[in-house]
Amino acid sequence: MRNNVFFEARGNAFYAPTWTPEQINALTMDHNLWYQAEGTMIAAASENYSMLTFADYQGARKKEPHSRVADPVFENPAQRNFRLAATSPCIDAGMDLGYKADYGQGIIPQGKGPDIGAFERKGV
Repeated sequence: MRNNVFFEARGNAFYAPTWTPEQINALTMDHNLWYQAEGTMIAAASENYSMLTFADYQGARKKEPHSRVADPVFENPAQRNFRLAATSPCIDAGMDLGYKADYGQGIIPQGKGPDIGAFERKGV
Protein backbone atom coordinates (compact mmCIF):
# COMPACT_ATOMS: atom_id res chain seq x y z
CA MET A 1 0.00 0.00 0.00
CA ARG A 2 1.68 3.14 -1.22
CA ASN A 3 0.70 6.77 -1.87
CA ASN A 4 -2.52 6.52 0.17
CA VAL A 5 -4.18 9.02 2.49
CA PHE A 6 -5.77 7.52 5.59
CA PHE A 7 -8.02 10.33 6.84
CA GLU A 8 -10.39 10.50 9.82
CA ALA A 9 -11.66 6.92 9.64
CA ARG A 10 -14.70 5.92 11.65
CA GLY A 11 -12.82 3.57 13.87
CA ASN A 12 -9.37 2.48 12.79
CA ALA A 13 -7.76 3.67 9.56
CA PHE A 14 -6.00 0.31 9.23
CA TYR A 15 -7.66 -2.61 11.01
CA ALA A 16 -6.17 -6.09 11.00
CA PRO A 17 -6.33 -7.21 14.66
CA THR A 18 -6.16 -10.93 13.92
CA TRP A 19 -3.15 -10.68 11.63
CA THR A 20 0.10 -12.07 12.96
CA PRO A 21 3.24 -9.94 13.16
CA GLU A 22 4.58 -11.99 10.24
CA GLN A 23 1.59 -11.06 8.08
CA ILE A 24 1.99 -7.38 8.94
CA ASN A 25 5.72 -7.54 8.20
CA ALA A 26 5.00 -9.10 4.77
CA LEU A 27 2.79 -6.15 3.78
CA THR A 28 4.56 -3.37 1.87
CA MET A 29 3.50 0.06 3.11
CA ASP A 30 5.24 3.39 2.50
CA HIS A 31 4.77 6.94 1.19
CA ASN A 32 1.38 7.18 2.91
CA LEU A 33 -0.12 10.04 4.88
CA TRP A 34 -2.03 9.28 8.06
CA TYR A 35 -4.40 11.59 9.91
CA GLN A 36 -6.85 10.71 12.65
CA ALA A 37 -7.39 13.32 15.33
CA GLU A 38 -8.76 10.90 17.94
CA GLY A 39 -8.49 7.25 18.84
CA THR A 40 -6.61 4.33 17.40
CA MET A 41 -5.29 4.87 13.90
CA ILE A 42 -3.70 1.46 13.32
CA ALA A 43 -4.87 -1.78 14.97
CA ALA A 44 -2.82 -4.72 13.77
CA ALA A 45 -1.31 -7.88 15.22
CA SER A 46 -2.71 -7.12 18.70
CA GLU A 47 -1.03 -3.70 18.69
CA ASN A 48 -2.69 -0.28 18.62
CA TYR A 49 -1.15 2.99 17.45
CA SER A 50 -2.52 6.53 17.40
CA MET A 51 -1.20 9.62 15.62
CA LEU A 52 0.94 10.30 18.69
CA THR A 53 2.52 6.82 18.61
CA PHE A 54 3.05 6.49 14.84
CA ALA A 55 6.83 6.66 15.32
CA ASP A 56 6.54 3.67 17.68
CA TYR A 57 4.69 1.76 14.94
CA GLN A 58 7.41 2.67 12.42
CA GLY A 59 10.09 1.43 14.80
CA ALA A 60 8.33 -1.74 15.93
CA ARG A 61 7.25 -2.82 12.45
CA LYS A 62 10.17 -1.31 10.46
CA LYS A 63 7.57 0.09 8.06
CA GLU A 64 6.75 3.32 6.31
CA PRO A 65 10.03 5.26 6.59
CA HIS A 66 8.73 7.86 4.10
CA SER A 67 5.18 8.03 5.46
CA ARG A 68 4.06 10.87 7.67
CA VAL A 69 1.35 11.93 10.07
CA ALA A 70 -0.22 15.27 9.15
CA ASP A 71 -3.44 16.90 8.07
CA PRO A 72 -3.64 16.21 4.31
CA VAL A 73 -5.23 19.66 3.73
CA PHE A 74 -7.99 18.72 1.31
CA GLU A 75 -9.91 21.41 -0.57
CA ASN A 76 -13.26 20.69 1.12
CA PRO A 77 -13.59 17.30 2.84
CA ALA A 78 -16.95 18.28 4.41
CA GLN A 79 -18.35 18.37 0.86
CA ARG A 80 -16.44 15.17 -0.08
CA ASN A 81 -13.91 17.12 -2.15
CA PHE A 82 -10.70 15.26 -1.44
CA ARG A 83 -8.54 17.11 -3.94
CA LEU A 84 -5.35 18.51 -2.45
CA ALA A 85 -5.22 22.17 -1.45
CA ALA A 86 -2.14 24.17 -2.47
CA THR A 87 -0.61 23.81 1.02
CA SER A 88 -1.05 20.03 1.29
CA PRO A 89 1.96 18.05 2.56
CA CYS A 90 0.91 15.31 0.08
CA ILE A 91 2.12 17.32 -2.93
CA ASP A 92 5.19 15.75 -4.56
CA ALA A 93 5.58 13.41 -1.54
CA GLY A 94 4.53 10.17 -3.24
CA MET A 95 6.52 7.38 -4.84
CA ASP A 96 6.62 6.88 -8.59
CA LEU A 97 4.52 3.76 -9.14
CA GLY A 98 4.38 4.13 -12.91
CA TYR A 99 0.84 5.51 -13.03
CA LYS A 100 0.19 8.13 -15.70
CA ALA A 101 -3.27 9.29 -14.54
CA ASP A 102 -4.96 9.87 -11.18
CA TYR A 103 -8.47 8.91 -10.03
CA GLY A 104 -9.94 11.85 -11.98
CA GLN A 105 -7.81 11.13 -15.07
CA GLY A 106 -5.39 13.98 -14.28
CA ILE A 107 -1.81 13.59 -15.46
CA ILE A 108 0.76 12.24 -12.98
CA PRO A 109 3.04 13.93 -12.03
CA GLN A 110 2.15 17.62 -12.15
CA GLY A 111 5.18 18.76 -10.15
CA LYS A 112 8.53 17.30 -9.10
CA GLY A 113 6.98 13.94 -8.25
CA PRO A 114 3.69 12.11 -7.74
CA ASP A 115 1.38 13.26 -4.97
CA ILE A 116 0.08 11.10 -2.15
CA GLY A 117 -3.65 10.42 -2.55
CA ALA A 118 -6.22 9.80 -5.25
CA PHE A 119 -5.86 13.16 -7.01
CA GLU A 120 -2.75 14.85 -8.35
CA ARG A 121 -2.64 18.58 -7.52
CA LYS A 122 -2.90 20.58 -10.75
CA GLY A 123 -0.95 23.75 -11.40
CA VAL A 124 2.02 22.95 -9.19
